[in-house]
Amino acid sequence: MKKLFYTLALAITLLLLLSACGRTDEQEQEEITTPPEIILAEPDIRWMFRYDLNYLQRVLEENFALLDVIRRDRGIDLLANIDAVRAEVEANPEMDLDGFYSAMRLLNRGTPHFHSFGGFSIMSPGLHMNTVTNYPGSALWQITSDEAFDRIQQPHVMDFYMPRWPEEGAVHDRVAAIEATFELPNQEEVLAERIRLLEYTRMEEFIGMYTEAFLARDAEMVDEIETAIGSALQEMRGLHTEIISEGEIAYMFITMAGQITSSELLEFYTSIRDFDHLIVDMRAYSPWSPRMLSWLLISPNITEHFQMDNFAFFMDGYYSSQYSHLSSLMVGMHNLTDIYRVGHLDNPEAIIGLFNIPENFNMDDIERMDYGIRTRMDVHPNTQWQILFDGGPLFNGKIWVLIGTHTTTGGEIAARAIQQAGIATLVGGITGGMYGGPRTMFALPYTGIAFQMDVFYTTDGTGRPFESGTVPDIFNRPGMNAFETVLAVIAEESELD
Repeated sequence: MKKLFYTLALAITLLLLLSACGRTDEQEQEEITTPPEIILAEPDIRWMFRYDLNYLQRVLEENFALLDVIRRDRGIDLLANIDAVRAEVEANPEMDLDGFYSAMRLLNRGTPHFHSFGGFSIMSPGLHMNTVTNYPGSALWQITSDEAFDRIQQPHVMDFYMPRWPEEGAVHDRVAAIEATFELPNQEEVLAERIRLLEYTRMEEFIGMYTEAFLARDAEMVDEIETAIGSALQEMRGLHTEIISEGEIAYMFITMAGQITSSELLEFYTSIRDFDHLIVDMRAYSPWSPRMLSWLLISPNITEHFQMDNFAFFMDGYYSSQYSHLSSLMVGMHNLTDIYRVGHLDNPEAIIGLFNIPENFNMDDIERMDYGIRTRMDVHPNTQWQILFDGGPLFNGKIWVLIGTHTTTGGEIAARAIQQAGIATLVGGITGGMYGGPRTMFALPYTGIAFQMDVFYTTDGTGRPFESGTVPDIFNRPGMNAFETVLAVIAEESELD
């Protein structure tokens, strides 16, 4: 009997151990999602912060396909930045929840740009409020899933964010974000990047007052100027054209705002058909989809069907594995369905063998991936318009496309397609990348602080990651921006002629 008792006890013990070892991430998260109120009343709650930092690191390592790319090509080492936050936690025994959130806001430290890389960023109270209250009409809804939205509405997440939701729109939240930039070690780079963006968007009249407010660390004034800039951009037409030199150089500036009609585009092409040069400014172009650029520039100026193969890889992590189902892959890609076709879903090794991926493909990055697909961008010539122009391209001269760090997302894909189609010369700086397909959201288990990140590691057919950016054919000359550079190149070519 005693032997039977010990045998049963051993069996029960083993069963409990196996059950504990077999817990899923979801089960583990459910167990620690809502800490009791007494936890926050403890004098030293840093154990929660330590746990959440470990959890965040694990999520990135197991789900964020672009982790290595942004470290290598963008200089943002998220794991090192997590270690920096750990050091701040250990150095501050009295750190509270707001102090921890402030430290976490600087995880993207290392970039002077006003956008994230790989879509990774912490959710501010204002973004959380707008996302939750406007679902399913929010911008994020187009590129993520219902499961991701559910995660940021869990009780402990709402407990963190709702008391911090801004009372007057998102003003307080924006001001807090601006104040956080004043604490960055690379403030000069941040300001210089913002000035460049104002130049790109033809908002030079704001540069002086913006610079003065930024250097004075006046966050409220910076926010007022940002609001005025946003309003001015909204009023600007989607297509702005100029004649730089009559009969020689035409200029097209494209923004995300406004609508462009077929008649006005065709009228513009007709008026400049015999010009020598067309400059297309994409330096501030960052739409969800490359569709508009395909319609504006590629389709009118190619005479044969253009195809660009692309690849997407992702990991089998808890937050990314939902995209292993083909139907889920359309989340974040449904804006591109008339251009993109989801190809074969398989593991990376099979993709590499099946589609004959080139030898220079970065296999170190691919080794972390579990799934791969091929997509294809198809653009057909606009034969209806080209018939009016003797069947040829709508523009007979040379096309120059200006790009830079704010050429992102759909603009990134469009820049790569323009380069591969061979219809234009790219001038400027390396583009900003930031195309990672679907986006997911998750929350830390104790504090409820939420994050978002892109799921895919995407490349063109040569294996170059979109997140790494497109390299221009001609870089900016010293002391010149892209517009000044292209005018100098055109002048030199004219002298040779």
